Amino acid sequence: MTRAWVTILLATAVSCDSAGRTSTGDASRPAESQARQVTSAARSPNQVFWDWFVANEDRIYDFESNREAIFDEVGAAMRKVHPDLTFEVGVAGSEKKRDFVISADGIKDAFPAVEELYAAAPDLPRWQVVKFRPRVGTGMTVEIDGVKVEPEKIRYRLSPEGGKLGIVLCMEGMTPTTDARFKQAGYLLLDGALGEYDVETKVGFIDFVGPSTTRCEPDRHLADLARDFDAQYNRLSPHGNSD
Repeated sequence: MTRAWVTILLATAVSCDSAGRTSTGDASRPAESQARQVTSAARSPNQVFWDWFVANEDRIYDFESNREAIFDEVGAAMRKVHPDLTFEVGVAGSEKKRDFVISADGIKDAFPAVEELYAAAPDLPRWQVVKFRPRVGTGMTVEIDGVKVEPEKIRYRLSPEGGKLGIVLCMEGMTPTTDARFKQAGYLLLDGALGEYDVETKVGFIDFVGPSTTRCEPDRHLADLARDFDAQYNRLSPHGNSD
């Protein structure tokens, strides 16, 4: 099923106080203020994020009214949990639920932070919280700086590599001058085909080349990649050799 996405990638780290110092409080401050400080300090960054999310849920759900400002706020709150976390917001479906995707932006070291934030999520009737960017298919054409990459013009080959599968993408139209843009588009298409988690944990080498009759099979279309990948990966032995 094809889904439309609104994506925000957050790359700027925000420093925060992690000293965890204990204080008896300032006698000049109201007791209520001191109590709020103690309560906040006792809660984990994950809990603080979800408390903030719930308090601002209506605004986040209706983000179209002020997209940039609202996404900036969500991003700032999420970076307090981990500087590499990113998110995606899905279009509301027939049940009026939106997906809220927690992503590590392909950074494997941030995967535990994704898992922890996902596990801490409260029940949100209007949201489906998703960990890692899911598979969304290969129907989208990607255009980067004037270079258009059409998925139907891409072939592939899979090769066992240890306990993983290496992927070669043969991309029609790729030249030395468009190499970098085709590679960038290729990564986006792979994420869409296989999902963020599988690309980072099950894929070995990734090569992007121009049209090739020797490195790619002419009848292996990108639309077949997910089904073919799953079948071949499941046939790998624990030591990475095909049965």
